[in-house]
Formats: sequence, C-alpha cells, structure tokens
Amino acid sequence: NIAWIRPGDPAWTTDAAFPAAAIGGVGFAEFLGDLYLGTHSSAATDAFIRKRTSATAAWSTVKSTDGSGGGQRLGPLIVTAAGTTILAWYNSVDGTGVLQRILSSTDGTTWVTDLDVVADLGAGYNVPGVPFLDSNGDIYWPIRKSDNTGFIKKRTSAGTWSTVDTIANLRGPLVALKKV
Repeated sequence: NIAWIRPGDPAWTTDAAFPAAAIGGVGFAEFLGDLYLGTHSSAATDAFIRKRTSATAAWSTVKSTDGSGGGQRLGPLIVTAAGTTILAWYNSVDGTGVLQRILSSTDGTTWVTDLDVVADLGAGYNVPGVPFLDSNGDIYWPIRKSDNTGFIKKRTSAGTWSTVDTIANLRGPLVALKKV
C-alpha cells in the first residue's frame, strides 16, 4: 500500500494499493507538480511507474515493463536540475533477453531510452544504485552486476552519458559532502 501520515494524526491513511504482485516501491519523485512512484516485482508480472495527479489525488499507471520474467523494476527515479526531465531505471525480461535501460520523459507520459545499459556496458547490470544530482546539474548513477562489478555513469545537464569510474565491489549510495 501507499500510505501517509501527518504530525498529530493518530494513524496512517492508505492512499492507494500497489498493483497485483508488485512488491514494493523503489523511488518517489515530484515532476511537473505530480508525484511519481516506481515499483518492482519478483513475480512474473510487470513493474510500474505510477503517477499521483496533484489536482485529483488519483493514481494512474504511466509506464510498465514489457516482460514476463521475475525481477521487473522501474526505478529509482530522479528529476534533472532544470526540472524538465524525469529519469527511471528500467529492468525487464521480454522473452528475448533482459532489457536494462535508463528511460527519460519530458511530459511524464511518453518514455524513451536515454541510456541503453546493455549496449553501453554489456548484459547483467541489473542492480541500479540510487542516482545523485550534483549541484552543477550532472547526474551520477551507480550500476552494478550481481557479482558487484560496477560502474558509475554520469549524465551531463546536456543529456550526454559517460563512464566516470569502474569499481569492484560497488555497494551503497553515492553521497556528497560540502566543505563549509
């Protein structure tokens, strides 16, 4: 379930239920005034990106994986510094193989491949890290295989991807400390 509570409320309020077989959320993001939630599934069913429209508080599915195997994932999510693009990790099994991509949308409805991870790094990078938005507008996204071989990909504010580091035993989130 998707639930919320405000300070002073005596109990949680259920806002919506997850679709069947979705086992959890893998990221929230506010984009164009609406709330987006990525989900994942361990069963042979699709994962979803769900949107909660601020005007009506209604939830709808705006993207789903196209596979039937286990391990479907749409998320984590991140919004660019300009607020004009939302990005989502996409992991799907469609019968021909595993598809691992980072998708992008400028309207929250139409999704395109921003980075084809399999074409860029090879197959097997099915563990997305939590992306990090730098103060200069660049996005850093850790990606690893189940054997912990990993890369850190960088997306510039202009939308260009590059590899900034290759790391063995890549684990955990990226953080930045500001020296004051």
